[in-house]
Amino acid sequence: MLNIAHLVLILVIYCVGQGVHAAEYEGIVESVNESTLSFVEPGVIAAIKVKMGDRVKKGQVLVTQESKALESELAVAKNKKQMAATLSLAQAVQQQKKQQVDRLLALQAEGIVKTFEVEQAESELAIATAEIQVIREQQQLYELEYKQLQAKLEERTLRSPIEGIVTRIHKSVAEWVGNNDAPVLTVANMDKLKVVVHIPTAQALSLPPSQTVDVRFPNLKFAAMTAKIATFAPTADASSDTISVTVRFDNPDKKLRSGIKCLVYITSIQ
Repeated sequence: MLNIAHLVLILVIYCVGQGVHAAEYEGIVESVNESTLSFVEPGVIAAIKVKMGDRVKKGQVLVTQESKALESELAVAKNKKQMAATLSLAQAVQQQKKQQVDRLLALQAEGIVKTFEVEQAESELAIATAEIQVIREQQQLYELEYKQLQAKLEERTLRSPIEGIVTRIHKSVAEWVGNNDAPVLTVANMDKLKVVVHIPTAQALSLPPSQTVDVRFPNLKFAAMTAKIATFAPTADASSDTISVTVRFDNPDKKLRSGIKCLVYITSIQ
């Protein structure tokens, strides 16, 4: 039976024969899923409801802009769209006009009223019916205005698009922020992490997709992680003759954070 020494010797001979090449590459741990948030509209930051390092849920309110004027407009729009009393009054008038027409038609059949009286009553009924239609169309416009103001108000609230950790707060309360070009807060999900390394073109081209690699953290008390090659850059960097390779791995206990330096060990057969 082969002992361990014989197995090691066979493995070494095999590796030499196959031209196995192992190399390490420096990298920085990054979150696979990270979002930097900014406001759509310019305005003043009213409140920051989280601090750096806080864990947040998807949809949680993180930052709000000053919105008192918009809230007042929304309250007015809400009252305008609630026109139940106006509509009820118009419907009552229509019902009264309809009853009047019905009475006159009955009397006309008996020859008691003249045709022009019936026509006048029918005209008044048509006007009352048109008034109801106008009110309903106006209600639809007020409803649309209300929803538009609601949407504008929501734009003044930053909610977390993912479950994760607040990794950076770029602005302060009472600070003016522009539209879309001013990062306010960054949230990262630490469940899955990645490292981008730059590998010589010849070696990178010899690596199979989804190959496993080791990720180690020198001088830190973290166990080595097994990662898989996720993507290869579509082009090589001619100046350095390298290709960017991204490896990904799970972070189940969420102890590893973005920004940690690491070494990626990759073995390839030449």
